[in-house]
Amino acid sequence: MQRLLRAFADSMAHPSVRADRQRAGEHAAFIGGRVLRGALAVVLLPLFLALKGPLDSLELALFLGLVAPMGAAFLASRTGRLEAARLVSALSLVLAVTAAAFLSAGVFSPMVAWLVLSPVESLEHASRREATIISVAAFLGALALAICTLFGWTPAPAPSSSIMAPALVLMALLVVILRVLRASDRAVAAERALTRLRESNRLVLENVGDLFTRHDVTGACIFASSAARTVLGVAPSELIGEGLFQRVHVGDRPAFLRALTDAGARREAVNVTVRLRHNSAVPVRAPASHQPRFIWLEMRAHPAICEHPNENRVEVVAVLRDVTEQKAREEELECARIGAEEADRSKSRFLATVSHELRTPLNAVIGFSEMLSNPDLAPKDPARIREYARIIHASGAHLLDMVNSFLDASRIESGRFELKVERFDLAELVRSACAIADVKSAETGVRLSTIAPMEGVSFEGDQRACRQIVINLVSNAVKFTPKGGRVKVQLRRVGTLIELSVDDTGIGIAPGDLARLGDPFFQAKSSYDRPYEGTGLGLSVVRGLVGLHGGSLHVESTPGAGTCVSVRLPAERTEETSSPLSIPRIDARPRPCVAQAVA
Repeated sequence: MQRLLRAFADSMAHPSVRADRQRAGEHAAFIGGRVLRGALAVVLLPLFLALKGPLDSLELALFLGLVAPMGAAFLASRTGRLEAARLVSALSLVLAVTAAAFLSAGVFSPMVAWLVLSPVESLEHASRREATIISVAAFLGALALAICTLFGWTPAPAPSSSIMAPALVLMALLVVILRVLRASDRAVAAERALTRLRESNRLVLENVGDLFTRHDVTGACIFASSAARTVLGVAPSELIGEGLFQRVHVGDRPAFLRALTDAGARREAVNVTVRLRHNSAVPVRAPASHQPRFIWLEMRAHPAICEHPNENRVEVVAVLRDVTEQKAREEELECARIGAEEADRSKSRFLATVSHELRTPLNAVIGFSEMLSNPDLAPKDPARIREYARIIHASGAHLLDMVNSFLDASRIESGRFELKVERFDLAELVRSACAIADVKSAETGVRLSTIAPMEGVSFEGDQRACRQIVINLVSNAVKFTPKGGRVKVQLRRVGTLIELSVDDTGIGIAPGDLARLGDPFFQAKSSYDRPYEGTGLGLSVVRGLVGLHGGSLHVESTPGAGTCVSVRLPAERTEETSSPLSIPRIDARPRPCVAQAVA
């Protein structure tokens, strides 16, 4: 029977609502209930007439009250306007109950209790406007009955009212209770569904690795998910209020607040990447200058509109995802890009340097050898021939030195440079190497002085490598010291270290070029320009050879005040210094005092 009634109600529903299952179900329930009540009244009317006779005015009002909702059902089926049909049904009930009460003792009629059913009829589905209209209509009906009863316009109570009154009141009370219970069941079901939704949302928030936060209009955090423990290493309660903002890096706080403000003002999602302090475990013996650990988080701020009785308040929901590894990869890619660009520049510098340095000696070799091989151009003087041969020999030796420098730099960089360790007198090696460089210094007018212990300094290392260290440093100092200057070479013991310092009064190095000292083929433009010959590998080779001996390299220089290069080597060779070491960084800094450097 229920299925037949539902099928009938569905067939009567307006075509515009049949496609929507929810609306179609509401229309079918409304139409089916009203049609069923009206049909029962019409079917039972002949039986009632046969048993009692013609209807009096009260019975006619009650019959019309049962049949009138069929008109509302017809209105819903024809127009599809369910709200208007509900209003018509409720108003027809109010009118029928008011008429029946007027005909049966006015305000003292038991039918007055049924006026309560008018607002209750729309308790489940009515809108605020519909419920207000129905309630006002029921109140006006009750007021009209009270006025009519006060002026005696209503008939006296019938003798049967003492029996009918309790029955009608109980029926009305039963209907109200059923309606209220049904509405309560719906409210409980809605609350359970909301609880299940909240629980599922909580489970999602707890099992998703991203940190979810909610912020009020001031930007303060009013909610934080449990992912705060895994993302930031803190309890969610520590982020409430200003806790989250206080963990944002000072440099990123403006961007953090701007993202929250823009998301609330523009009503659109805003993305920003900020740094937040991670609550990492700090070692017990950590120094006082221990820096906090910051991680990169990508924050996506979304507006969340909260409906309030008096205002629409816009809050912001933020999703924070740890992108520290992604940032690290981006930095690695950026470093790789910079390295590739630097390698390309190094290649260009290498080609420019090699082509410049090879061109002069090769031109000398080719030119003088061509003159010697041509009888027409060859000089007749034996002294001139020996001079040409000496120039060719010197040019070839220069080329050999450059090739050896290239090979040494390549072997050091690839880690294939093998040290031939032996014990020798380092002081004697320094004096002999300075004697070789003294020839060049005498030609350029630079005074070279050597201070080394006469009793000697026993050292264990590669003698050829140490000689090359001294020659490269002294040659550089002589080359970049103008005529009349001086170069001082000093060897001394400093605790467990042996220090070799080469101090000059040369042109010096600009502060911006100190950080790149020791890079292969690097020559400072302001100092090491093309007027000075060289491949730019001298200090790079020195740095590598010092690292192989377990030492360190320090440079102090100021433009116009000269340069002091200090090499510190361990006096005793240990297992650590015996193993291959990485190429050390050069500790380069400006000279503390120009007057002291020149003195």
